[in-house]
Amino acid sequence: MNKTIVLNLILALLAGCAGAMDSLDSDEALLAAAGFRAVYPRTADHIDQLYSLPPGHLLADNAGDHINYLYADPAHCGCYYQGDDAAHECLKKLLAEKGRADAQLQASMWQLDQSMNYGTMYGGMYGGMYGGGWGPW
Repeated sequence: MNKTIVLNLILALLAGCAGAMDSLDSDEALLAAAGFRAVYPRTADHIDQLYSLPPGHLLADNAGDHINYLYADPAHCGCYYQGDDAAHECLKKLLAEKGRADAQLQASMWQLDQSMNYGTMYGGMYGGMYGGGWGPW
């Protein structure tokens, strides 16, 4: 099989993996996928409460016999996300899976870079300590 065809196939597979994870790149998408629901404040008091919460942080709110988890997002959606213990556990699993997928993608990209000799030591397409690069400069 031609080396160019193999390279194009690898790049297409890597792009597909990256595209699948793009849908879960934002905090809001992860929260929604985990089962958190968006709550939009309707009164002035609730709006004040939303803006009093630290944005972008998951907070645990003890509500008697159970715990509510809150994530304030006043800048993006003007809402907060609320979830229970099951949603919190699911969020932890999604974050762990996303971390593993991100690490695998980074390792694959590094291996591809090494196989194409684009490193700076031997020149590659950007030049380097032994010359190389594109053009007569």
